[in-house]
Amino acid sequence: SPKTTGEIRIILQKPGHIQPELWVKVEYGEKVSKDELPTLEQEISKAIREKILVTPKIELVPPGSLERSEYKTIFFER
Repeated sequence: SPKTTGEIRIILQKPGHIQPELWVKVEYGEKVSKDELPTLEQEISKAIREKILVTPKIELVPPGSLERSEYKTIFFER
């Protein structure tokens, strides 16, 4: 089973920060145990860091907790 649902949100920080942290919410998969969450968080952070050379803050959230849209996919959240 997948480790995530595929739903993510990039959290937009308030303007004024010199170097804002990249903050990403990721829904973990339904069959992922609480014990697996720290490892999953590290795996996602490492994968992003290797692609864009930025270490993100990953916030894992339960499946179904990120709002869905029938039309356009929502990627950003304030």
